[in-house]
Amino acid sequence: MSAAEPPLRNDLMPELHHTGLVVANLSQSMRSFSKVLGRDDFWTLDHMDIPPSQQTDDQVFQAGAVSIAMAWMGNTLLELICPLDEQTLFHQFLLERGEGLHHLGFWVRGMGAHVRRLEAEGMTRIAGDDSTAHGTGGWAYMSGDATSGAVVELIDRNEASEAWFDDIYRALGRA
Repeated sequence: MSAAEPPLRNDLMPELHHTGLVVANLSQSMRSFSKVLGRDDFWTLDHMDIPPSQQTDDQVFQAGAVSIAMAWMGNTLLELICPLDEQTLFHQFLLERGEGLHHLGFWVRGMGAHVRRLEAEGMTRIAGDDSTAHGTGGWAYMSGDATSGAVVELIDRNEASEAWFDDIYRALGRA
């Protein structure tokens, strides 16, 4: 364990940062959620490249792209993710499950220690990117029976991810 990765207790997970939902049509979903939430202040990104490092036990996902939108829901973000092509795990999710909850996102310091702890609890890393090359900081999707089908996203809290989310917070008036 490095000095940057504090020891973890089994019950240690920071508060929920965001909830990720996969949607088939971003504009339509934003309109629907705007009616439900009573707001229309979504931050959007029309095209985000997904690195080719994503893989599951039986499938390798090539580089692909998504569009995303984020809005505040009280003290957490709602993330809407719309696959733009058939290459991403989000497209596969739509085919297998339809629209809905994909992941619970946690912004953590020392992501590697959190990944190892969740693996020790029986979860499997199904996707991720350890680099900060894409401007968002490292991240990992973890899956397992313990989360009733929901994926847990760990986002490494570092300079790159703080800059990424600071831009989103400013755009949503939460800076």
